[in-house]
Amino acid sequence: MKTISTALTLIAALSTPFVAIAETESSEQDPNKPSIAVGATVGYVEATGLSFRKYFGANYLQTNFAGFVDKDKGEEYIAASISYGRYLNQFDLGKRGTPVGLKFVAGAEAEHDKGSGEGTNLDGITSDQEIHAGAGLGLEFGNPTRRGLVISVDLIYTAGFRGFKDREFRKLNLLPSASIHYNM
Repeated sequence: MKTISTALTLIAALSTPFVAIAETESSEQDPNKPSIAVGATVGYVEATGLSFRKYFGANYLQTNFAGFVDKDKGEEYIAASISYGRYLNQFDLGKRGTPVGLKFVAGAEAEHDKGSGEGTNLDGITSDQEIHAGAGLGLEFGNPTRRGLVISVDLIYTAGFRGFKDREFRKLNLLPSASIHYNM
């Protein structure tokens, strides 16, 4: 219980306003500033799959989806998530000035895995249905305020829950997430 209250305190502290790297002008006024991004993500909270990101100044909302069905084998896998990100600061690495953005990220993911015999496995117990929720910090390499490729690496405190109905708490883990997006 103390771990959960510590995690909630951390989430509340990180979600307070910080210095934003993005300008407050809309993307219509600056043709180089992206308004959306598409890419792929791997992780528990941000779901493994294809992703779409919508920017709102220094904030963004991201949705991810992955799925497949094999009727012959009776297997199906579906994962979907929504996450919120806020850029906290930007700095340059090295002499060439590779831009790096520090960000806060929080989100939730629902996962259904039936018939593969594996299920989702956050703590060594197999389950067909899982919900993951969490928050953490990440680094985004590439300029998130300009068009082009950005690569993100996050560390997220993740709570896992078994089942969609009873949501039995399983474990709190610090798990990585990674993504690659093209800002448009």
